[in-house]
Amino acid sequence: MTLLTPLALLFGLFAAVPLILHLYQRRRKTVLEFSTNRFFTDSIIRAQRRLRLRRLMLLLLRVTACLALALALAQPIMTLTSGSGRGGSRDLVIILDDSLSMTIGEAGLTHFDKARQLGLAAIDQLVSGDRVALLTTTGSAPASNAGQPQLSDDLAAVRQTLLDLTPSAAGGDASAAMATAAKLLDGIDRRAGMTLLITDAQIGDFPPTRWAQPDHVTPVTVIAIASPAPQNIAVARPMLTQSVAVVGQPNAARLRLVNFGPATVTGRLRLLLNDESLLDHVVTLPGHSPYEELAPLILDEAGDHRLELRFDSASPLAGDLLADNVSYAVATATPRLSVLLVDGAAAMPASQRDSAEKSGAFYLQAALQAISDAEALQVDVVGPEQLAAARLDSYRVVMLCDVGPLAESQAQRLRGFVRQGGGLAIFLGSRSEPDFFNAALAELTPGVVGALVSPGAAEAQQAWHIVTADLEHSVLARFADELQSAVAGVSIM
Repeated sequence: MTLLTPLALLFGLFAAVPLILHLYQRRRKTVLEFSTNRFFTDSIIRAQRRLRLRRLMLLLLRVTACLALALALAQPIMTLTSGSGRGGSRDLVIILDDSLSMTIGEAGLTHFDKARQLGLAAIDQLVSGDRVALLTTTGSAPASNAGQPQLSDDLAAVRQTLLDLTPSAAGGDASAAMATAAKLLDGIDRRAGMTLLITDAQIGDFPPTRWAQPDHVTPVTVIAIASPAPQNIAVARPMLTQSVAVVGQPNAARLRLVNFGPATVTGRLRLLLNDESLLDHVVTLPGHSPYEELAPLILDEAGDHRLELRFDSASPLAGDLLADNVSYAVATATPRLSVLLVDGAAAMPASQRDSAEKSGAFYLQAALQAISDAEALQVDVVGPEQLAAARLDSYRVVMLCDVGPLAESQAQRLRGFVRQGGGLAIFLGSRSEPDFFNAALAELTPGVVGALVSPGAAEAQQAWHIVTADLEHSVLARFADELQSAVAGVSIM
């Protein structure tokens, strides 16, 4: 058993109060003068015995109530890794809240320190053969060698990782961590699985999203080590609408604030670019609602640029957690956007090519260069066989246009390129094979690639049109203004 607040056991000393009162009342005797004792019948004696027993039971209840109150204030946590599995066959996923609000505390002990102690106690209750995985709500926990969190039977290593963790200045997302935990526990055979979430229960750490559940039911234990702040304003990290910023090209910063309290709060919203004011005006934040705004900006020089977003309010309704009323970000501007365009038609033998027919990559390259300045965009076209020798680290985006199956070594390079922050765009065609994309690049595609529609099918004879589009996305950002009507007029065959 682990106690969240061991010092609260001192309240158990109050159990001595009813005991002292009981002993004091026993010493007080009332002397009555009477002439005869013939009136002391057996019924009076039995009544006195019942009264004495009632007083003893009342004393016991009072002492028990004081001890129970002290134990409740100490917040005992019983066996955290309880389950139906045998020793050595249990899987535990610990989700530790390491967001900014966990740095609050008192008497030199922060919420994060308490959460870490509980996590260590949970690991100490495991035995040889059990497995454990450590996740954080901000994603700052180190991943395994494969780049993904995994259950490990090296309990000492996970324990040391937990000891080395420190709170992060970022906001938490418990829902995303729960989704990862569900994937880790999915498919385990004849092992007792459990998820342990230790948090301070701030509303901002629980976005209104659903997470995937494992195929079999696994218990989830949530330990709230503190009460959520009734009033709080949180400022999210400013994000560029176009993730790749090019020098001199129009861009915008997405600003987002959330009022987690019930009252309306008014204050000044300020956005600074390299310590120079880019936006400064008064905003009103209704209770329990977010506020979003787009701030246009252009980065004139290559390199890193500092973004600072803050909300200043003199109202006490802004809350006591002022550290999350300001957020910082770094925007990196590149002189030009380097794109590697892989033309699948280049793999076709020259004898089978139609010199009059242009490949899809040709029209894609022409479209890219038509809407971009020559100095802002560099497009290099290669064939699939040249992809193995290309230096992917010198490009920001790789585009696959009508590309057939690639070798496993090339698919592995693409997966590593995306994990390191590169962009990947896939344009399917007649040479594209669904089995390759659904297997080798499954983690990079947003959905499952279906079979190619034959030219004679009814679906191929009917033109498709774009009904809705996210014009704030960097790919379609240029169609947000006067070119917006052009998107609706596009026919797809």
